[in-house]
Amino acid sequence: MRREKWRWQSLLVMSLLLVGSASEAGEVEDLKKEVEVLKEKVKQIEEKEVEARDEKGHKLHPIRSLYEARISGGFTGIVQGSLNNEGSFGGNRSEGSMSTDVFLEFPVHEKGSFLLRLDVQQGGGLASMPPVFANPNGNTTGPNNDIETFNSAQSLNLNEARHEDSLFNDHLRVVFGHIDLTSWFDENDLANKETFQYIAQHFNNNITIDWGGSVNFFGPGVVFVVDPLEIADVSLGWFEGDGNYDKIFGQPFLIGQVTLRTQFVGREGNYRFYGWGRFTPHCKSTSDPAIFSNCDLIEDPADRVRIKSGNSGFGLSLDQEISESVGFWARFGYQDPDVSQFDNAVSGGVVLSKMLGRSHDRLGLAYGAVFPADDFKTATGRSDVEHYAELYYKYVPFGDGVLTGLHITPDLQVVANPGGDGGIDPVFIWGLRTQVSF
Repeated sequence: MRREKWRWQSLLVMSLLLVGSASEAGEVEDLKKEVEVLKEKVKQIEEKEVEARDEKGHKLHPIRSLYEARISGGFTGIVQGSLNNEGSFGGNRSEGSMSTDVFLEFPVHEKGSFLLRLDVQQGGGLASMPPVFANPNGNTTGPNNDIETFNSAQSLNLNEARHEDSLFNDHLRVVFGHIDLTSWFDENDLANKETFQYIAQHFNNNITIDWGGSVNFFGPGVVFVVDPLEIADVSLGWFEGDGNYDKIFGQPFLIGQVTLRTQFVGREGNYRFYGWGRFTPHCKSTSDPAIFSNCDLIEDPADRVRIKSGNSGFGLSLDQEISESVGFWARFGYQDPDVSQFDNAVSGGVVLSKMLGRSHDRLGLAYGAVFPADDFKTATGRSDVEHYAELYYKYVPFGDGVLTGLHITPDLQVVANPGGDGGIDPVFIWGLRTQVSF
């Protein structure tokens, strides 16, 4: 308020000086008009609101800015501990992680923008666990969420640097640059982001997708989103297969997705169907029969046995409102059993809103199952279905619990037959997440 008062006082003083120096009535009137125009322009600049969106297109809170630059981000802190965990896997212990993301977006022209996404991360989360197909905290042995794996955990990391354009009356969006692959495919309104929804990896992306890009699923690529109808769009993506900018066109990751938007019984729903292929060499390990992966992830070349030159699969992701306060979501995925630890996975859950009369609080319950592939069963003797469940309650003392403010989330997970091994007792994971968003 003090700054605004100073501005208007300055304008008033300037007007009086100009008026005092004018000798004719006409000049005085002209000067008054010019001052009023200047005053209005300053007011428009100060009050202009910029509609900001995150990398998934979700609205961010308005930002006042002279140059229409947009900034948003957040801090995520997660503490987790295990219960009923066997001593051979580290016993019952607790571990933590934190991540800070900052998004900077700049307009390039009226319908084009450039996004820069930076990340600082510390701690790898709960690692003292039996071998599991889906980790309890988004580590990048599976789909990337908020905890990344960089060479130096305390450094500032570049996650994305990309340009986005809207063409043909907004019926075509083109995105290119260094991209987060998971931001454009397999989205889900109820189960997609570790920072404010489920914490377990299994419930944030389809774990059967053998994402391209680096181990964090960031890499060079291009995305085309065609929106021919109000109820549907088609997304096509090309990405460099392993994210290292080597053989950039020779070993790609390709994915296509069709999204249908519905009004089932008057309630919004999204149904996404996709198919993908990762054309990088896949190997198994000679020293560890449980390892089936992209060959580059097996560090010792002598430990690699090449199986195939790629992997492929398909899946679906859906979210559907049931009522004003109840939503349902589900996923299914399949991948090539010859190069994978597991070939099928399913997951689903419900999210309840307006809990205890609180408009932004959420309660989420989810269940998932992972089915080992035949070659993995033969190599390891592990043939049981891994069962996974999670329950969370997100308490929002202020803000909206997604884009602004603070929320605190107690969380409970349980995994049975971890890694397909029915000889291991079920493990319980308690957790607490704190998220600050701006």
